[in-house]
Amino acid sequence: MCALPEKRQAHGETAAHVHHKCPKAKAVWQVVIADWNEKTGDQVSTADLTAAVAGLRTCPPGVTGEARAEWEASEPAWRLLHAVTLHEIYRARCRTHAAYHASPQTSPKATSTKHVVRRIKQRLQQRIEYEHEKAKYARQHSHEEGPMAAFQRHWVTPGAVVITKQGPKVALLSPPQNKEPPLRGGVHLRTVAIVEPAKGKRGTSAGGWCRRPTSATMEARSPGCMQ
Repeated sequence: MCALPEKRQAHGETAAHVHHKCPKAKAVWQVVIADWNEKTGDQVSTADLTAAVAGLRTCPPGVTGEARAEWEASEPAWRLLHAVTLHEIYRARCRTHAAYHASPQTSPKATSTKHVVRRIKQRLQQRIEYEHEKAKYARQHSHEEGPMAAFQRHWVTPGAVVITKQGPKVALLSPPQNKEPPLRGGVHLRTVAIVEPAKGKRGTSAGGWCRRPTSATMEARSPGCMQ
């Protein structure tokens, strides 16, 4: 987000600098990745240039079997978060650049870490609503198998989205819903239920989902994380 010509000449305005090494971009990634790790149990490093610029994660060591499958299922959520973060960092850079080179020179707007993170969350919410509507449409009008189950597997189960009465809400970059740690030695269950109101010739329908995570998955997640 450096706008000054002398700064750009000193380090070169490369993709690595604009999206990761710039102090302002680094501050955004620290918030985004810390929240991602907390919500999903992943172990992405803020110092990992490959993850920040290219979006390539490395599976945490020791994660195998069902836990590995769950980690892989979170890839769509990570890809969306990564793409939106890159886009908003670049937009903030452009606002900074335009303000510095304007005549007369002005102060850039909405370029602080707080503002950029807020825009990331807003864009995530828009895309989550689109993905949910796409899954609902596929369930009603196509022959695809389990579109809503796929939405659950890729978005809700990893901890990126929660389902509310108002519809899907992005959980990333939001305060955790449950701050109380689970009981030690207890059985932890993930549950979700949904009721579809009657529409046209289709009557009211309801469904539920319940699963006991594997011990490896629970160890990877932060205390109190339950969907």
